[in-house]
Amino acid sequence: MTAPRLLSPFVRTRTRLGVTIGLVMAAALTAASLPLIPDDEKPIAAQDEPVAAIPAGIGPKDEATALQEARRTGKDVLVDRATTAFSQLFARPDGQLRDVTSALPQRAKDENGQWAPIDNTLSLDPTATDGLGVIPANPPEKVRFSGGDKGNGEKGKGAGAEAGATVLAEAEAKGHTITYTWPGTLPEPVLDGSRALYPEVSPGVDLLLVARQEGGLGLLLIIKNREAAATVKALTYGLRADGAIFRHNAETGGLSVLDAATQAEIANIPTSMAWDSAGKDPESPEKPQLSTATSADVLKLSGLSG
Repeated sequence: MTAPRLLSPFVRTRTRLGVTIGLVMAAALTAASLPLIPDDEKPIAAQDEPVAAIPAGIGPKDEATALQEARRTGKDVLVDRATTAFSQLFARPDGQLRDVTSALPQRAKDENGQWAPIDNTLSLDPTATDGLGVIPANPPEKVRFSGGDKGNGEKGKGAGAEAGATVLAEAEAKGHTITYTWPGTLPEPVLDGSRALYPEVSPGVDLLLVARQEGGLGLLLIIKNREAAATVKALTYGLRADGAIFRHNAETGGLSVLDAATQAEIANIPTSMAWDSAGKDPESPEKPQLSTATSADVLKLSGLSG
């Protein structure tokens, strides 16, 4: 399906506008409702059972092994097998357990299957054959962004793109792949941390993709001048997902992504927003930053965090 994003209500008097379409994973939203448990919170009582002797340092520690090591060393010990993206469980020397939970994912499995800190720093894989060569180092959920056409003909369009369109991004959500397509070709992006900027996708308009801390992606359009604001009336993005359906909320304008079999929500795409993104010039903080002459200038504008 396609999801039209009408820009005309947002382009009356502003010199530069950002339209954001954020793909937020349902898992991250659910996890955000969990309490952040401080280190000094009341500990959890461990099972009052005898702990068999287990040699230290063999495999991931379960609760019993961690409790034994904590008593032996007098230090808190991580219960490896209880680790999740959002929480860690520690065994204490006094036989209690301490749980530390965060609202946002703090770690993800790396390419070796080991827990490692979230790292959304983007890099370009020149060997990608499907055009989606921009990837984060260790994201909470798998996302891939377009590496741009780069003059390589069909390579930059991405597998399965509609005629005249380019696969812009893919994001994983609970075993489903959600795909965005862009109506045309894309330039090679300028990478800046977790952000990929595609300059001049339309005259006076830049496109920004952001790998989000909570998983998924943010999509922003930066309309850089009045001429572009007057010209751009509507843009249509393609959306598709394997084994999932999209449900439009007529009241909010957002989209829910539902598992086709269970009807459970696996992701959501909130309503588009617009704002004046003129920022402060770091060399002249009393003056707003208005220049969009280069990609570096655009990336300094406020609010472009996805």
